[in-house]
Formats: sequence, structure tokens, C-alpha cells
Amino acid sequence: MLIKIPTLIFIILDSNYMVSNISLDRIKGFFMGLAVGDALGIPVEFYSRKKLIENPVTDMRSGGTYETPAGTWSVDGSLTFCVAESLLQGFHLQNIADKFVQFLYQDYWTARNEVFDVGVVVAQSVERIKKGAKLAEAGGNDEMDNGNGALNYTLPLGLYHHSLPVSQRFAEIAQLSSLTNRHLRSVLGAFIFSEMGLWLMRGGHITPQKAYDAMTQTVNELIEEEENLEQEARHYHRILHANIADLPEGTIQSTAYVVHSLEACFWSLLNSSNFSEAVLKAVNLGEDADTIGAMTGALAGLYYGYEHIPQEWITSIARKDDILKLSTEFYQKVINVSHA
Repeated sequence: MLIKIPTLIFIILDSNYMVSNISLDRIKGFFMGLAVGDALGIPVEFYSRKKLIENPVTDMRSGGTYETPAGTWSVDGSLTFCVAESLLQGFHLQNIADKFVQFLYQDYWTARNEVFDVGVVVAQSVERIKKGAKLAEAGGNDEMDNGNGALNYTLPLGLYHHSLPVSQRFAEIAQLSSLTNRHLRSVLGAFIFSEMGLWLMRGGHITPQKAYDAMTQTVNELIEEEENLEQEARHYHRILHANIADLPEGTIQSTAYVVHSLEACFWSLLNSSNFSEAVLKAVNLGEDADTIGAMTGALAGLYYGYEHIPQEWITSIARKDDILKLSTEFYQKVINVSHA
């Protein structure tokens, strides 16, 4: 039985808190960390936890599920980089949607000029966009469409508009998530993930645990104000009303279901003390190893920074120079938005 713990207020929830601590190292850590976690997980995607206990991931691998070269990232990286690149010109949903179509049909922002590992919900949603569907209705809206497809790619928007009021941040995340996953459970999941990343980006004395506590406080306050969120929020009870880090590994599932993916990501991050430990813990949970690895790598990169990602992993990453260039441009944009 889960017992609701009191909210620990470590931080004044001010939208402009510690803006000056947003650093290039953290933003580079976010983008490269995501690519590294994605690439570590791709060769063992769909592997069982038992199989990975017997032969755990400890370094970059080639081959595996898709017979990919070491350092190859997947759709999680591609869609995230598409969103970040678009945000350099401001938040324009149609432009992001156009880039998603370019990705799926023209190999845009792919690791090695090849699209692979695209889930059914994402593929069908992008196909609807290509055919001219209204963007607000493009994403899957069935309960069975609550996969993790939007989690990684919505995070750049959360970081970009970190200084907006909470309700507006939620509304924009909802618009973006709805391109592929518009069920309210998926939207809420994307917002939870975005808020966690936002607090980690702010730096200073914010540890992963303090970021987690601040995130749950922010989200729970929004849920109290928005009655339509209450029913779906129940699915996130273990995240929002207990400390997910305290749960045994055996209770953590690592499937593509949005709730499971968030639990696995937060559990891995909060039970680790450095970047490598966090992403390897996430990947070795098995199942949807690439997406959960990417999620954990993104958050760990935001906290530990680029300089704490193993250089040998960075060296192997496909298009690493393009990723670093995008990181620098995105950092400059975030700083400019902060001071606007």
C-alpha cells in the first residue's frame, strides 16, 4: 500500500528561479545525454530483464535488435531534434508538424539517413498530418494509444518556455503532445516529464530528489485547479503521491506505456549517483530500453552536464557535431527567451 508523503518544499516555486544557472553544459548534456541513452538502448530494445541480468549493457554496442552500428540513436532522438530546431524560430506547431513529416518520409534528422523503430501510434499520427488532418486531432486518442512517443520530444518545449505560468506551460505541452499522443493521460505524462526536466535545468542546489519534489508539488497543484485532470492523475499515483525511488526494482515495469516509462526513468535517475549509472540502470531494465534510456539520459544530462558524460560514448554517437551545434543554438535561444 502506498502512503501519501507530505510535500517537502525545498524551493520557492518561482518561474524565474535561478535562471542565471541555466548553462550551456546542462543544455549540451540534455541533447547528448538523450542521444547516448537512446543509442545504448537500441541494440537491446525488447530484451527481457532476465536476459540483461545475464548479459548487461555496460558500453555502446553494435548489432542487436535492428543490427545498427554502435552510437545509432532512433526516433526518440530524431523527433526531439526536430522540435528543438524548430523552436529556434519560435513555437510554431505547423512547422514542427512539417518536420515530423520530413522525418518519416524523407529521413530528416535521422542518425544514419534511415528511419527505423517508429511506433505504430506515432507513424499513424504523422501519416494523418501528411494527409492534412487538423493538428489538434492528429494524435492517437484511444486509451490504447497511451504510449511514450511524445515524452522525449515535448521536453525541449518545456525548457524553452520555462518562464511561462504553469497553466500555459501545460497548454503548450498539450498542443505539442497531441501531434502524436493526444489522450489526456499522455498529455499529463508529457507535462510531468517536462516539469522534471525544467527543474533540473535550473541548476544551483537542485538535486534530482529536490527537482522531483518540486515537480510533484507543481503538478499536484495544477491537478487541483484543473478538475479534468483528476481521473487521469490517478494513473500516476506512484509518482505524484509516493517517492518512486523507494520502490523495489521488481515493482518497476519498463514497457512503452507512458506511465511505466516515466516510473522507470525517474526510478533509475533517483537511484543513481552519476550519469553512467543512471542510463545503464535504465537500459538494463529491458523492454523499451531505447526510449527509457533516452529519457533518463536527457534528465541525467541536464543535471550532471555534458562534461560528465563518458567521452568514449560521445565519440561513438552518430552526428555528434550536429547535435552539439543544435545544443549551442538552443541554449542561446533559451537564454534570450529568459531575458525577454
